[in-house]
Order: sequence, then structure tokens, then C-alpha cells
Amino acid sequence: SIASTSGNNIYYNPRYRNYVNKTPSLECSREDDKFTVSSSKLKYPVGLITVDEVVYAGGVYYTDNKAYYLYTGEWYWSMSPYCFDGNSSIVWDVDYPGAISNAYVASAGGIRPVISLKQGTKYLSGNGTKETPFLITPLPEKPKSLYELIKTNSTLDNIKSKYVSSEIGGDFSKISSNTNGRGIYELHTTQSAQYPIYYYRGEVDNNIIFADFCWKIIRTTETGGIKLIYNGEPNNDGKCNNMGEEAEIKKTIYNDDILYSKYIGYKYDNDEVDSTIKKEVDAWYKTNIDEKKDASEKSYTTYLEDTIFCNDRSIAVTSDTNIYYGASNRLGKNKSPSLACNDEDKFTVSNGKLKYPVGLITADELAYAGGVYYIANTTYYLYTDNTYWTMSPIDFNHNEFITYNYVRIGVVAEKGDIELYGGGQNFGLRPVLALTSSTKVTGTGTSENPYIVV
Repeated sequence: SIASTSGNNIYYNPRYRNYVNKTPSLECSREDDKFTVSSSKLKYPVGLITVDEVVYAGGVYYTDNKAYYLYTGEWYWSMSPYCFDGNSSIVWDVDYPGAISNAYVASAGGIRPVISLKQGTKYLSGNGTKETPFLITPLPEKPKSLYELIKTNSTLDNIKSKYVSSEIGGDFSKISSNTNGRGIYELHTTQSAQYPIYYYRGEVDNNIIFADFCWKIIRTTETGGIKLIYNGEPNNDGKCNNMGEEAEIKKTIYNDDILYSKYIGYKYDNDEVDSTIKKEVDAWYKTNIDEKKDASEKSYTTYLEDTIFCNDRSIAVTSDTNIYYGASNRLGKNKSPSLACNDEDKFTVSNGKLKYPVGLITADELAYAGGVYYIANTTYYLYTDNTYWTMSPIDFNHNEFITYNYVRIGVVAEKGDIELYGGGQNFGLRPVLALTSSTKVTGTGTSENPYIVV
């Protein structure tokens, strides 16, 4: 708006208010001079400060002021016109020493964008000081080493601790609980190894997003990798809280044929023939991990280590009617899980038994997590309210009084306990893979704020 003219000179009202009368105003009287997105004069809700706002803040025409918050030691533009001198347009600015001044529009001044937060905006923290500013939205997180996070938050599993009441540590004949294990534990028998094994037990925050899928962290590996079990897809707000069939890729049988003991194998016939369940795991992995690219056009397989998947076919006991395999003896009779695996039953890409670095959870890993043979547990992280497969054989039944033989494989049952079922039944499929030891993440691991592999 024009205050006055003189010859070829045009003087605008911001000059009259703040130079002549020293009476700043926040009114914008002309509709033509109101710039908003809704008026279509702006594409985005951002502009510059006005000279009147500078005056209210403490600025005075050609009077130095280094003691107010708009002083920066540099000069920068306002969006308020000063005058047109017949040749050039002149606009108000904030000068080097903090005074309000003016400059020709062709001058190179600083730009300090101005925005306006909505009414009702809440702050997360802070008090407005430069040391502790009001924090409106979370700052970008610095990625953290997932292995170090796990290691730092672990406790030895053979001592009394916050969630373990026994002086000698966790009791694997009982389910996980607030007195028998809840958190991250260091397997004491691996304490002196280069990479001690850390495992999650009970009701824990171990959610992670990798390759756009939700996973649960099971444990670390013998080489410092981090083993994960599939847990569905994030919901619309990025949370990972799937249960039941949503935590599985599909339902499948373990093997098409269950009439001979060899069909307990993840592969059989000298480990040359894939089981039905392995074919399903590999097909899913090929499409959803190996052929899928991240933002840098790398296959998600490059994030993974070639870890061991154990299909323990060692024979513990035989009888007239059954062959009982290692997991049956360890978990059913002795209640003493183990992560050891004989060489013949180690499945890796490097030994040629796997095409992709993916497999299934073992029954022993279930026991470390909090599951027990035929004792319900609905409060630990592997409970989904559905039955799904492990890759651990339990027994082969060849009873002469029944019409056919059948192999039985360990499962996580609907009540969260470890059970055994015939390999020809349809149960859930949850692939397992292992991130490399160098994996970095953001987030906290809760279902609302999962770890995100970066």
C-alpha cells in the first residue's frame, strides 16, 4: 500500500510506519497483499518476516542491536517494500549489526524462511533455550549397531537377575515369565567365544522391519549375525503387531510323503531332494527378498549372512514302534535345549545344501525363547495363537497296529507350547533368516516403533 509519492518516488506504508512514525502494525489492509495458499498466491505455506515483526521484536531503523533474537551478524531480507526511487525497487532488511535497514532488490542478501505452526501444536521436550530447544518432531536418529544393542542389554542366563529368581538362572522345564526369564540373555556356555550367543526370551520388544516386512529377533548367531523370524507386514502406521495367519506367509504341509523316516529331512535322499516346505520357503524368498531391491538397487540378500540352519536328524532313542530324534530327547525328556548341530545336519549356502540363506526356526530355539513341551505359554514373543512349523524332527512312528507309518515334526502349537504333528498336516510357515553382524538400525524395537534396518 502506498503512503505517498514525490516526483518519480513511491513510498510504501511500511516505511511510513517504521521510519517516520515508529508505529509498527501487523494488519495487512489490502487483500491484494495477503499471500496464502488458499488465495493461490502461494504454492507452499512459507514466506519471509515483515519489517513490522522485526520492529516488534526489537529492531530500530539504523540503530544497532546485537542483543535481540533476530540478530545474526549477517544481513537478510524482509518481505516489506520500502520505496521505488524512480529507477530501482528498495526493500527492508535486517542489517549486519541488527538494525533495520533497506537495500536494492538486486542485492544479494540472506534468506530466512518463515513458517507458522498450527494452533494446538504440542512439543515433545525442551524449554526453548538454545541448549534445550522446544522439540516439535523427533530428530533424525543416528543408526545404531543392532548387535551392540543386543549385547549391551543382555544378562547372563545362569545367574539370578531382574526377571530370573533362581540363583542358577533360567529353568527350561518351565515357560518364560517375570521370574523365569524376560529379556535378552547371554548363553553362558558361549561366554568365552568370539561371538557369544544372545537370545531373546519371554515377553520382549524385539520387532524389526527388514525388506518391508515385520520380523521378530530370535537370537544372535555363532558369527555375530542376528536371526529373525517372519512376522507379517507393517500396518498402515508402520506398526508390527501381527498375530495368527497375518504372521505367516501361508499354510503348508511339511512334506508330500511321510511314510518313511527319511521324510523328516528338510532335504532327503542324500540331501539332494527338497522337502515340500523347503520349496515353499525358497519360492517366497526368491520373490520377496532375493529379487527385491532396496533404494540403492541392491538385492536384500546382500544384507544377510550365510548362517547355519539345523535340521537335527540325530537319533536319540529307538523302540519297536518309534525312532526318537535329538530334539525329542532334549526337550521332551531332559528339558535342556541346545544350539549345537552335527555337521551332517547343518544347512547353509556355502555347503551346498541351501540355495538361499533362509530356513525355519528350531524347536531348541523355541525352548530358549520360552516354549516348553506341552505346557501352554501365551505371553512370549513366539506365540501367535496359531500353529506353525519348526524344522526339528521329533519322531518316526512305525507302529504295526496302525495302517501306515508317519513322521512327526516339532511345531509351535496354538497355545504357544512345543508339540509334534504329522508332516502331512497344514500349518503356518514363518521363514527365518539372519542379518549380518554389521547391521545398523533406528527405532526402539517396540511394535509401535520397530527397529528399522538402514
